[in-house]
Amino acid sequence: MGLTKNYLKFAPAGVCNVIGSSWAGIELLPSGSLPGHTDIGIHVCVGACESLVVWDIRTGDKVKTFTNGASMVTSIAFNGSNHLAVGYLNGSVSIFPLNDAGESVIFEGHQSSVACLAFDSDEGLRLASGGKDTDIIVWDIVSQRGLYRLKGHKNEVTRVRFIPKRNILVSSSRDTFVKFWDLDIQHCFKTITDHTSSVGDFIFLKDYSYMVTGSAMQDLKVWSLEYIEKDVIEFADKRPRLETLDDEKEEQQVKCSLLGTIPKECKEEILSMFTRGSLFGFHGNDKRLTVYKIRSDDEIEHKLKKRMKKLKKQAAENGQTDSGISVSLTIDDLVVKLQTVFASFKIRAFQILEHEEEKAKIVALLKDNSIETYGLEHRRVEKPVVDTLSKFSLPGHRNEIRTLAFSSDSSAVMSGSSESIRIWNRSSLKCVRSFTSGYTTSSAFVFGDRHVVVGTRSGQLEIYDIAAGLQEDSIDAHEGIVRTICLTTDKRGLASGGEDKQVLLWDFDYVLEEAEDESKQPRRKITVVPKKKVEMADVVLCVKYSNDMKYFVASLLNSKIYVFFADTMKLVWVLYDHDFAVTCIDISTDSQILISGSIDKSIHIYDLQFGQCLRFIKCAHDDRVNSVQFLPSTHLFFSSSHDGTVKQWDADTFQNILILRGHHNNVTCLAVSPNGKFVASSATDKSLRLWEKTEEILVLDEEKELERERQLDDKEREDLVIPGERDNEAVIVGSKNTRTESSADKLIEQIIENFNSKDSTNSSVKKSSDVLKQIPSSELEAALLLLPFVYVEQLLPILATIIEDEAEVELPWRCVMLLVRVHLGQITNNRTLLPVLEKLRRLRILLKQEKELINFNRVGLLFLKQKLEDRDSIMLFSDVTNILNEKKKRRRRKRAIVTIKA
Repeated sequence: MGLTKNYLKFAPAGVCNVIGSSWAGIELLPSGSLPGHTDIGIHVCVGACESLVVWDIRTGDKVKTFTNGASMVTSIAFNGSNHLAVGYLNGSVSIFPLNDAGESVIFEGHQSSVACLAFDSDEGLRLASGGKDTDIIVWDIVSQRGLYRLKGHKNEVTRVRFIPKRNILVSSSRDTFVKFWDLDIQHCFKTITDHTSSVGDFIFLKDYSYMVTGSAMQDLKVWSLEYIEKDVIEFADKRPRLETLDDEKEEQQVKCSLLGTIPKECKEEILSMFTRGSLFGFHGNDKRLTVYKIRSDDEIEHKLKKRMKKLKKQAAENGQTDSGISVSLTIDDLVVKLQTVFASFKIRAFQILEHEEEKAKIVALLKDNSIETYGLEHRRVEKPVVDTLSKFSLPGHRNEIRTLAFSSDSSAVMSGSSESIRIWNRSSLKCVRSFTSGYTTSSAFVFGDRHVVVGTRSGQLEIYDIAAGLQEDSIDAHEGIVRTICLTTDKRGLASGGEDKQVLLWDFDYVLEEAEDESKQPRRKITVVPKKKVEMADVVLCVKYSNDMKYFVASLLNSKIYVFFADTMKLVWVLYDHDFAVTCIDISTDSQILISGSIDKSIHIYDLQFGQCLRFIKCAHDDRVNSVQFLPSTHLFFSSSHDGTVKQWDADTFQNILILRGHHNNVTCLAVSPNGKFVASSATDKSLRLWEKTEEILVLDEEKELERERQLDDKEREDLVIPGERDNEAVIVGSKNTRTESSADKLIEQIIENFNSKDSTNSSVKKSSDVLKQIPSSELEAALLLLPFVYVEQLLPILATIIEDEAEVELPWRCVMLLVRVHLGQITNNRTLLPVLEKLRRLRILLKQEKELINFNRVGLLFLKQKLEDRDSIMLFSDVTNILNEKKKRRRRKRAIVTIKA
């Protein structure tokens, strides 16, 4: 394998322009959750492409960034204390500690993107995840493994929420169903089928006594929930018992009745709902956020008594008795509408924070890459006051970037979108200057990087002064979109092409601008003056000057490339090898090679002097090619495409050298720095990514092998087929991938080594134990399930020896229980394993002793806690406010009035 010293790797150097991606939600972090930050309600956590970013919305600073993998963040959940759960597009789930006290944990179980996440309580010992693969997985955070996979929905799971102290999980889906799961027996005991469209979200009100579901229907449905304590029934095999449960007994766990409906203003599907304190809100796929107030028990009681009094008065006036008069709780008694908040753009997600009595803050993540904060004062329900406190949008564009350009010293990057132009510091990736502009389509730095010129969708050329932050001039250039601009080699002029089928040549010049005040002298400003106009056969998509100013090249919509002499604009060559429109072209620094990219996914390499096609790369990308650009002073070039990748090529050997992955959507534009050390790219995911050349030598064979492994891993990502598993609602969590296969291979190698060793020593058992401990806890089940039964036969005696010889029994017993459950039929029919099973039966006493030790330590710690609290008369391990709030909730539940009878 030979080293190609001419090729050096390009590595990611940073991402900017993304405040919050519209694929994930938003989480508001309370005070004290971040180390070193004590402010209340100023930190928000949002997904930014593959990263999780914590922003300070008051100062606009990026406080913290969590990254674990290269997939897009699709969902976020906060357990209220110290951990953040993040779901990704590839189906994985990561757990991040906020205080950096522990390491992040990765779970893999879903086959497609994770749509929703939920912790079971503030302690966050369990996590539920729902995916687009219709499955729900419950994860154990402590043991770092999947407990079980719940199957039952027929479409994407949109929301999952726990009901604390009941061990019930509720889920909604696009299959129009809302399901209640009993996690003790992993069984769906109730399904709400009243919705006729997909259920987008749901929330619980008043200590889980009511549930509000939102869908694409004209109103929200409010359900009254009544919980009935379950009898504790112990039976040997729970799974056959599930099949004998009748509907009447299943219904006894939770009684769910429709209380009424709440009208919604938006016609689209409900995207998200949120409740905190006495407020809850919801929104659809528009700018409107509707906020409701939940009445307290005293207010409800007062309204019911007032209505009862009114009914009695009417009965007395009509000469009737009031003995049969009764009033029932209605939606108007339970909630009252406060206000509809109108955001500046479509809302993706929001959260509410009640920081003072009768006052609240609403933080909303918008789909235009910004975060808005609103203040809501609701002392008077009739006239609530809503104020827009701030809009956090400075670090990024509102829409996707359409053009990129480097300064001549490679220290700055310019980006342009449909609403603004921004100048970024290349080293810090911070926005140093911003201009409001038209819809920019092309751009360039001019006049010593002190000015920028851009072409717009309205057909104008706009010139901006970077230092002054002003627009110098705006010239009407084309009738239609300015598709492309290109500077001459001496930087004294430029060429532009547009939809009016014309190429215009311009020269830079200074003009005097008359001052508004006669006492001031006129100011010189930069402008462009027309030099020549060339009519073309079709819409001009891209133009380029050769470095020696000998040739001028233009690509057209008719799939042809026209080569002219730059001085006389006389036609030299017409290149017509592409099948569809040629979107981009570039010329090497030595003016020898011309490259072109097209909508037909191909890249052509031409000899510019002879007009000969040297190589035709048919499927250079999986989608249309948007940009091609040479590295200065080389024949290496980069290309970008709608397939989300940036590729590096060698125009001499016609080889694909490197694939830069990172974007999660169509790559719109590309720019290479003049010094050849940096590459900038942007995509419709609103990210601007910087790639930096490293000193690491690139080996082509290794890169090809890594690419093959990546493709193989994507194909093999599938659920494991577990022997003996029936088509149950709850199955084992397992996912086949390269990591679990590698762990299984290590186990097999160790089993073979133990089998081949002549004497069974403690060292071989110790090695086997070490191999088991090296497997991540979240991948252990999947690795064991991949083992063929012939190795399971040899592994069970090894596990029995480990249990007998070592003090730690939890890990080997976990392996034994899984293997026996999966291979029970084969094990019981295998006479050689009967002594091993008998030995394991005798060793169960060690497991029992371990449980007794844990229980003893737990009781001892509780006793010490009680002694310390009694001695110091303070609550050391509990929050007094939580206990008081729990007492108030119990008191309110006792006196809650649903029906008043005379």
